[in-house]
Amino acid sequence: MYPVNNLQSSLAASSSQASVVALRCHNCIVVVSMSPPSKDQMCNLTLSNAISANDEVKDENQGPKDTKEDGSGLIPITHRGPVSTITTLDSSSNGSRGIHKRSRIVHLLQERSGLSLFMTGFASDTQYLARYAAGHVSQEEHIYAGTHINARDIMRDALAPRLQRATLSGGSRPFGVQALAISPANQNENDKSRSVSSMIMTTLDPSGNLRYWHGMGACIGKDSNLIKKHLHQILEKTGVTLESQPETWRDGLDICIKSLLETAKESQNLKVTPSNEIISELDAVVIFDRHDHQKSRKYACARIDQKILIESFDNCYASMTEKNVKVKS
Repeated sequence: MYPVNNLQSSLAASSSQASVVALRCHNCIVVVSMSPPSKDQMCNLTLSNAISANDEVKDENQGPKDTKEDGSGLIPITHRGPVSTITTLDSSSNGSRGIHKRSRIVHLLQERSGLSLFMTGFASDTQYLARYAAGHVSQEEHIYAGTHINARDIMRDALAPRLQRATLSGGSRPFGVQALAISPANQNENDKSRSVSSMIMTTLDPSGNLRYWHGMGACIGKDSNLIKKHLHQILEKTGVTLESQPETWRDGLDICIKSLLETAKESQNLKVTPSNEIISELDAVVIFDRHDHQKSRKYACARIDQKILIESFDNCYASMTEKNVKVKS
């Protein structure tokens, strides 16, 4: 029994559908989310939202700014708000048709620093809290002349007090969300070193309880305990530690997808769920540390192209299948 009214139902709602797993790499943090598509993302195309993929490439002034690949499989995210993607629906002689899909989970709060917010749970609660956090960032920038806000600040000063007020106020229910905030440290924190603390990860539960993650990874949402267990096992088998982190974001992506697949294998029968359905539920982003995106990159946050996601998924799924065959034989 929980001492706070409706906290149990809010906890259940915050972990009912989507899963998010984050992993530290050498110069970045890779975050993979897995959630079923919403009803508005499954609706038919209308004239207003139908676009041509060929036109998207030709005209840089049309469409969102985060649809151009940088040549490495990454699509820079250069504007704030819910991260948008283009889902291809069909192909014809006139070109591919697609629809802009706004993520319910991934939100970029500050494009210069790469401050990103990931939330699972009630859609209405996540939308409200994302706007609340964005307003706090804008206010801080206005007062302190464009300062960089990090993940610790946005959680401690804005979201945690807001969730705690809702939890402890009489007559209100706690927000049914779990949140994960990621960013590089402030400029005066570890600016001359490439230590693991140069990237910050913090999580928040519906009660407003704040937790700082100093280890290799963090998880929120559905089956988060199982994901943490499998992630820890994979890291042990591969010998990945804080001192020997994955060299590239591609290596981190493989580890995250493996942990999600192992979790799905334990919690549900993978043979019943089609692989293309699982792939359609995956999204992934990379948040780079300050040293990397200030010197070698013009952006701090990028989305991983769907082709790279499918390639990583196929490789991880094939390795799991081969392992099962060897065990049976």
